[in-house]
Amino acid sequence: MGRPWRDRRREAGFTIVELMVTSVVLLLIVTATMAALVAGQRATDFSTRRGQTHDDVRLSMDRLTKDLRQATRFNTTFTTSGSGSWTGNDLDFLTYTAASPDLPVRVRWWVAGATLRRQEWRPDGSSVGTLEVLRGITPPGAGVPDLFYCDVLQGSDAVTGTPVPWQVTVTVTVDLTDPGATYSTQTQVQLRNLQIPRPP
Repeated sequence: MGRPWRDRRREAGFTIVELMVTSVVLLLIVTATMAALVAGQRATDFSTRRGQTHDDVRLSMDRLTKDLRQATRFNTTFTTSGSGSWTGNDLDFLTYTAASPDLPVRVRWWVAGATLRRQEWRPDGSSVGTLEVLRGITPPGAGVPDLFYCDVLQGSDAVTGTPVPWQVTVTVTVDLTDPGATYSTQTQVQLRNLQIPRPP
């Protein structure tokens, strides 16, 4: 004799509806978990990139301000606006460097595309080469200032007699590879070797 119908149904297992509901619930849990992991990874990557960008900007600013502080003469001609100030993204000057501590050499800092570049020359006039110092520079405009700014051209060059500043304000603004996110820092560098008095 066969088993009763009720006993056979108990041994049959899950129905297709029960399996589908369980699969959907598990899929939702896995999807939510993966979304949380991806969001956490993106936040970690952005935080790492931001920290690296801060370090890169700080090192670039340190090198640039060190060059400017030791400047002895400018090759850049400072053409002022109606307010008497000058702005630009290219500065060429003679300065003392680590490679030439006793004789000033030519150094040029400028922005090309979205890259801050530095070129140094040897005392014999040959170029050491161009160095890409910092990438991701935000182009000027739309509220982003130029790299260099001089508010008052107080003195004049001892050799050429052209107007020169007593200090230069340097502003670096960098994209953080996140739409609309930038990092900006600014410093003022007094030109020690030019010995130009501070304006009143």
